[in-house]
Amino acid sequence: MLLSLLICFQHNLIVCEGQKAFVSCPSIFDEITVVETMYGRKDPSICVHPSIPSSTMCQEQETQINAQIRGLCEGEHTCEVAANNDLLAKAGTTICPNVYKYLDIKFRSVCFRVDSFKILHIRCWVWTTFSGAT
Repeated sequence: MLLSLLICFQHNLIVCEGQKAFVSCPSIFDEITVVETMYGRKDPSICVHPSIPSSTMCQEQETQINAQIRGLCEGEHTCEVAANNDLLAKAGTTICPNVYKYLDIKFRSVCFRVDSFKILHIRCWVWTTFSGAT
């Protein structure tokens, strides 16, 4: 048995503070590999809030955030991540207080090739998709 068709994706998923990110690969046989994460604010035009400051740039606790998201998503076909301090910040801390934040997750789908009943992991990226809120 030989399956040579490989469809692989890299994704960039952005959700605003208080929302949930639904991370998933296009095929149920693919697995998520987290490439990069950010919870804070790097771009004043993304997730603008009418009353909470959205122009202050802030990014903190990158290692903590990355570890939390990897723990939830790495190796899974799908996962759900809440964009809030309760889930992402170190216990007893607040990431970028008084700033309206967004969560940015860059991830790849790890594709599989079936070759003589052996499943081989292949890390690849062909297309980039973007889902975001403004």
